[in-house]
Amino acid sequence: MARISSWRNAAACLESNGDADRARQLYAKVLDLDPQNAAALYSMGILARENGSLDEANCLGVQSLEFDPSAEKCIFIGEVLEQQGFFAAALVYYRKAKELDPCGQPALEALAKALDRRQEYEESSGVWARRLRLESRKSPRHLQLRLYWINSLRLAGHLGRAEQALSDARILTSGSS
Repeated sequence: MARISSWRNAAACLESNGDADRARQLYAKVLDLDPQNAAALYSMGILARENGSLDEANCLGVQSLEFDPSAEKCIFIGEVLEQQGFFAAALVYYRKAKELDPCGQPALEALAKALDRRQEYEESSGVWARRLRLESRKSPRHLQLRLYWINSLRLAGHLGRAEQALSDARILTSGSS
């Protein structure tokens, strides 16, 4: 077990230093000894994606998710699926990310952006609203998130709510100057 941990740590170090080939070799050794090592599977999936091997990245991501479910892995799989053009399947994983981490900012943003890309603005406006509530009004991202929400409201046909939200945003920004 110590050898697996040591190899995995060394592989992560190599990966962060840009030596993907050697990192891949060490992750493969980890998986030879422990085929269910979720961290090594996920890391191999990331490397496969960076290498353009999207089918392999998806497969490794799904295997890792089976052994250790996390919103981060669901988002990864969703992004890979979108790169492959499987937008409906990607939404399934973004929704699963939200289920696994209902208040997770990355999960909510990934889902909202994917819904926007699919022009499902009614649902995306609700997800953006939820994400916005998690952001401090003093945060530099607050205005950007508010604008995403306003845009999805507008595109969903909620013009009155969008206009009011925009007016509120103007008040917030003029008061913070």
